[in-house]
Amino acid sequence: MTQSSSESLPQICASTWGPPTDGSTYSGIPKTIFSRLERRGNLAGKFNQKPSHFKSLVWGRLRLGIRDGVWPEGFQVWRYLPKNIDRLSVEFNRSGQWEDADVVFQFGVAGMPKPGLPLLAHIEYPIGSVFETEMYAKNHRFSGLSDAVRAQAVEGERIFTDRCDLIWTNRPYTSGLLQKSGVGQEKIRVLTPPGNFPELKSGERDWSRKKILFVGRNWEVKGGDHLVRAFEILRKTERDASLIIIGCDPPESVGELDGVECLGYLSMDAPSERSRLLEEYRTSTVFCMPSNWESTGMVFMEAASAGLPVIMRRIPETDALYPDDLFKKVEDESPEALAEILLQDLQGGAAVIERAEEAARFVKENFGLDVFLHKIDDLLREVSTRGRG
Repeated sequence: MTQSSSESLPQICASTWGPPTDGSTYSGIPKTIFSRLERRGNLAGKFNQKPSHFKSLVWGRLRLGIRDGVWPEGFQVWRYLPKNIDRLSVEFNRSGQWEDADVVFQFGVAGMPKPGLPLLAHIEYPIGSVFETEMYAKNHRFSGLSDAVRAQAVEGERIFTDRCDLIWTNRPYTSGLLQKSGVGQEKIRVLTPPGNFPELKSGERDWSRKKILFVGRNWEVKGGDHLVRAFEILRKTERDASLIIIGCDPPESVGELDGVECLGYLSMDAPSERSRLLEEYRTSTVFCMPSNWESTGMVFMEAASAGLPVIMRRIPETDALYPDDLFKKVEDESPEALAEILLQDLQGGAAVIERAEEAARFVKENFGLDVFLHKIDDLLREVSTRGRG
């Protein structure tokens, strides 16, 4: 039986690449986990592994030129290199944030605690597989690296995973990739993170609207151009249809199209932006993001939990997570085919509403926040018994 009391949990040091309780760090999942642990009195310390701007300049994480895929905004693979893992480990251990902790819970490859303190780490995708997956590499600015830099990054990740006592990854698919990279199966735990989005009350939506919602940070990877071409076809017959684009900056020409509104990135941490984001989920009638690549596709969970019918592209990375009868999947690559599917859902009536309600129930039962957090508690208890002497 799963224990639920805070007294039964070990004390945790939260360690992340970025502020541990910031909504923009790893899609807000660390914030959800660590804020709850803090409320329950189980958070002993917090540490942001990302160096200060000054140290980033001195250590070469930020550079002015372009070399080996290093751009002015930051060398994205920097933290994977062995010498930098050593630097970050020194910084972490000097911080003292771990002193009252029984376990270090870390998101992302970076510095490591001293031996003897159990380490649970979340790894979404092994770096070698990132290099082999063009869309992922583009999405995370890992493309354009030399073979020498790639080899160092793979070695750095191996050093990090060897130090981990348990590794949490999102899906069986990524578990297989980790095993292929050399991580033992006995060390890996699979747990799909939840869509961190509040449920909207039933009856709030005006289904007579023809309003499509797109939410994604990378316009190219998330299939934005494909959706816009389909929307232009749709508008030829459905002049009252509209498209709301959130989370990214598409070409200016997109925002100039009739029926299209681009809102940019809206943060759930900023009250006015959160209010606008919720309003768009509440007033839209279809969610569509024909993404070319996804790791987990949490945005689909969020849209479904908000009560929207969901249209996505069928891709191998997420196909098994989302049932075909609840999530409509596009297989024909033509914009005409997507326009037809959009029209079907915008005019679908009771059948579409029923599918959306069933999808919302599916997400709540399988990827609900309470279920997820109980499983995280179990992982923390398990790893706390694995300290090294």
